Amino acid sequence: MPVLSPTAVKRILIVDDNPVVRYVLHSLMEAKTGFEVCGEAASGLDAIQQAKELRPDIVVLDLRMPDMNGLQTAPVIKRALPSVVILLFTMFAAEISETVRTAANIDLVLRKPDGLDSLLNSIQDLIQSN
Repeated sequence: MPVLSPTAVKRILIVDDNPVVRYVLHSLMEAKTGFEVCGEAASGLDAIQQAKELRPDIVVLDLRMPDMNGLQTAPVIKRALPSVVILLFTMFAAEISETVRTAANIDLVLRKPDGLDSLLNSIQDLIQSN
């Protein structure tokens, strides 16, 4: 897994086809963590373009999206930005085996039903462990 500096402000790209999910994630990430949400995307192709332009430290990526799903999008982003941390935040985490996660270059899979606090805690744990 890439190393994140615990002292630098983390830039996050939120990728989800649901505008309500993007809004809630954006608001909570900035309010509760102090991270900078540098962008939002609603599809895999948009996520790839924004990741290349914005160069985030972390990408929070949904699985099921228009044009490219998260498993197709993650490796393209990782090739362009090898040090980026990719978190798959999905309702369908049970469908993602460890082998699939690794093959797609996804650093961590989190279940949406576990809630936003789980996502925020996982990001903070990830940063503190590096």
